[in-house]
Amino acid sequence: MQRRKRVVAGILLLCGILTSSALADEKEERWEFWGHKGYAVPQVSAADARKAVQESQKTWQVATVRQKWERGGAEVSVLVRDREGIIAKIGIDPQTGELLPYSVEAYSREVKVSPQEVQQKVETLLPQIEVGNRAWLGEHGRYWRIPLFWKGMLVSTVKVDALSGRLLPRRYGHDEEEED
Repeated sequence: MQRRKRVVAGILLLCGILTSSALADEKEERWEFWGHKGYAVPQVSAADARKAVQESQKTWQVATVRQKWERGGAEVSVLVRDREGIIAKIGIDPQTGELLPYSVEAYSREVKVSPQEVQQKVETLLPQIEVGNRAWLGEHGRYWRIPLFWKGMLVSTVKVDALSGRLLPRRYGHDEEEED
């Protein structure tokens, strides 16, 4: 009985290896094995993705200043746009108007800075934002995530498509808030 189980397990393993090698021979961008999507093979290097972000930095503008009320207070953030659309979200302290570190949320019952002040401040700071030297793959190799720093503090990231090398627009809507 044990021998039969080993033989069946060996046959299944061999079938899996043959199937995966056949899929690899087809050179698909994404392969699927038993219903599980695998990693995409990036066609754009991390250095090229970083260069694309640096080249687009000249066209960055403040798209909008958002005040989102939840958890008993307001959260203030700035959406940055490029030719491709909204590419990044930068958190703002509602009390002081200072930039917040990446993924830090600050809530306040009263907002002491006006949207116009925040917009002016961020517009002057956008040229000072530095593109990070490192990049990492996200969502199974679908895109490169490039960090953005201000005075050495990580403030946001930009996604670059790993197949085409273009900046990916982000969706920051009320119902479909994207997790950073």
